[in-house]
Amino acid sequence: MVLPEDPSDQCNKFNSGAAITFDELLNYNGYLNVHQSETNLGTLIAQGDIGQNELTGVNKVYTLNPVSDPLSAVLQPSRRVKAVSR
Repeated sequence: MVLPEDPSDQCNKFNSGAAITFDELLNYNGYLNVHQSETNLGTLIAQGDIGQNELTGVNKVYTLNPVSDPLSAVLQPSRRVKAVSR
């Protein structure tokens, strides 16, 4: 999605030029990356899940026990607004 240079303008299309409304954006199953500029796409300054892909804050923490090496790990799956099979 291309953001306008003037912050007072609205963002209403994807890089491909396909239009999207605010309501469609709220239901979009995706994520948003914010890059430093169009000329510096290699520098990512923010990222987040949006629409149906947004995290709800509901999660469960599982502590994983070591089997052979002395290490510790945690698994923390999180619920999304709408689960989508892949």
